Order: sequence, then C-alpha cells, then structure tokens
Amino acid sequence: MRTTRGKTAITAVYAQDAWRLHPALTLTGGLRYEQFRAFDGSQYFAGTPPVQSAYPERTLHASSPKLSLAWVALDDLVLKASAGKGVRFPNVDELFNGTKTGTSITFSDPNLKPEVSTALELSAEKTWDQHSLRVSYFRDDSTDTILRQTDSTVTPSVSRVSNVDRVLTDGIEAVWQASNLGLKGLDLEANATWANAVVKENTRNPATVGRQWLRIPRTRASLQASYRGIENWLLAAAWRYQSASYSNELNLDTNHNVYGGMSKVNKLDLRASWRFAKGWDWAFGVDNLMNNPSWQHHTLPQRSLHTSLSYSLK
Repeated sequence: MRTTRGKTAITAVYAQDAWRLHPALTLTGGLRYEQFRAFDGSQYFAGTPPVQSAYPERTLHASSPKLSLAWVALDDLVLKASAGKGVRFPNVDELFNGTKTGTSITFSDPNLKPEVSTALELSAEKTWDQHSLRVSYFRDDSTDTILRQTDSTVTPSVSRVSNVDRVLTDGIEAVWQASNLGLKGLDLEANATWANAVVKENTRNPATVGRQWLRIPRTRASLQASYRGIENWLLAAAWRYQSASYSNELNLDTNHNVYGGMSKVNKLDLRASWRFAKGWDWAFGVDNLMNNPSWQHHTLPQRSLHTSLSYSLK
C-alpha cells in the first residue's frame, strides 16, 4: 500500500483603482500579491520494513498586475485594451496525490511549478437602438501549464501530473444582444468564440509540440431567446454548440464519441414559466430537445423533461 499526504495555503492581497485621464479615457490598474506554502507533505510505503519519507516545505511568492485602458471613441463606441498576468499555484491533489489501487495509479509531483499566464485582450463595443455588439481578440501565453494526463486504455489506469513549458492560445469572440427585437418583450443574445490553443514548448514530451491543447474546442457558439410578451408567462429557448476537442496530449483520440472523449455538443433547450398566483411560479421544459448524444469524458444527458414549483416572498 502507498499513501501520501500534504497541505497547501495561500495568503493574498489585492488592490485596484481607476483613473480618469480624460473625459473619454479611463485607465484601470490592479495588483494581486500572493504567498503560497506547501507543507506537511509525505509518502508512506507499506512493506517489510515500511518506508516513510517527507517532502521539504516550499514557500513561493507571486505578483499579478493588470492594466485596462478604455476609450469612448464615440457616444456609442467603446474601445478597450487590457493586459495582465495571472498565477495559479498547484493544488494539494496535483502535488501530493500519489496513490496506487487495483484500478488506478496516480503520479503527482511535489515540485510542480506554478502556472503563469500573460493575457492580452483588444475589444470594441458598439451600441445602437436596443442592440449591442462586442468583438474581442484575445491572446493567452501560458508557461508551466499544469497538465493532468490520464491513460484509461491500460489497467490499472495511469494518471500523471507535470508542467508543460508553454501553451499559446489566440482567439476571437463576438457577442450580440438585442431587446424587443421586432416584437415587444422578445430579447436575444448570441455569442461565438473561435480559439486556437497550441503547445509551443514541452521538454518533457517534445512530440506534443504543435498539437492542440487539451479540452479547448476551436469553436463555441450559443443563441438564447426569451419572450415576456404574454402576461405572467416567460418563454425561453437556448441553443449551444461546441466543436470536438482532444483529451489526449498527442491528439490521438480522433474518435470523440466514447468514454474519455470530448465530442461536439449540439443541443437545444426549451423552458416556460407561468406565474399563476402571487408569488407562485410553475416552470417546465425540455433539455436537449433533439436528443443529440455527446460526450465530455462521460455521456451528457440526452433528452430530459423537467418541471418545478416555486414560491417567492417578494
């Protein structure tokens, strides 16, 4: 038998302020400072004789600054540029959960480095009548990204945690909102995101360089509509789509419609809510109306009916 244990603690302080440089120009800045500790880490092997060893305590510090500049170029047009740095320290499971059972083996790493992300976003937002449209370009340059990779094709399954030197993500996002669209009480919101996340450096496994990063679909889109034009009724519909992605670091899992796979998602949900008395609401609906199968490591629910009854004191 092999058991491990350990603890982590984070202490942080954050400050943010905004400066009006000009009636049409606002600069917002922020800074987060963190201290991370990993301590009381140890591993124990049952045997003859048993072996127990302790991991040394680690203390790390990190600063995460951010800046955002917003320019009201026109009364109905806002341009914004934002840049920042973020740090994610490894959690206790990633550091210390080295276990072995009859069905699985986990290799964690008590010397994991923190994950550091340098992000940039440029956006433009336009409003007119009862519409708004925002288009953004974003880039996330991540170093020492923490990867947890599980190979479930062998028995027992094997999980490993490690740092990947560099992952670069570029993307474009568009969001459109409209109120009373051609009909009083009809509101719509649509958004679409295209992202390309690629491994740029990985000294532990150079074969992954140039591969798509895990669990990030290239395309996401959604459309939501709600209608309040009938007294005491709320009608809503929501459609969501995302393309297939990879759960294998070498992108070898080309059949996404299996356990452990990340298939495309294409689902339509409908919902209605009726206020039949003061404070009382009855809601009913159907999720995944078209009964499309999809997998996100496991199967997602197919067509499902639901109803609820609620009362509010307001």
